[in-house]
Amino acid sequence: MENKVALIVGGTGSIGAATAVAFARLGTKVIIAGRNNSAAESVLERIAEAGSEGRFIQTDLTDPASVDKLANKAVNTYGT
Repeated sequence: MENKVALIVGGTGSIGAATAVAFARLGTKVIIAGRNNSAAESVLERIAEAGSEGRFIQTDLTDPASVDKLANKAVNTYGT
């Protein structure tokens, strides 16, 4: 799954974080979306330890403008 990008919503929660790290172990670049900045730092460290790169985009999935921002930043960051 190298050269792929995964977008994980709820990426700062336990299941989302585990999913993000699993993708990272496969060589996938990972974008995690969530509301918890401090939890995101820990998840990004785990992604790096797994050998990939990750980005956090703070997102409130109940807010359409926030979701649009997430989509735009994801495409601008990785081009896909």
